[in-house]
Amino acid sequence: MASEVNVRVGREISEADRKSIDRNKMAVLHPLPPDSKVEGQAFQHLAVQCPHCGAIGYAWIDPELYNSVYCSWCGGYFWA
Repeated sequence: MASEVNVRVGREISEADRKSIDRNKMAVLHPLPPDSKVEGQAFQHLAVQCPHCGAIGYAWIDPELYNSVYCSWCGGYFWA
């Protein structure tokens, strides 16, 4: 039996916020989960859904905060 995965649904970033985001600090949505079994306490690979195209992938983000994410499928920016 496959284990369930909780997916965090992203929300769109306003145009004003998008211009102020440091792109070097953005998480990137990837299609596959990481191979590592040990996760850090501050950041985790979480399943996230893009609000623009609906793609579900994994991003290395802080689970306690909203993080800016770049979708590698559609190129959209969003909060997760």
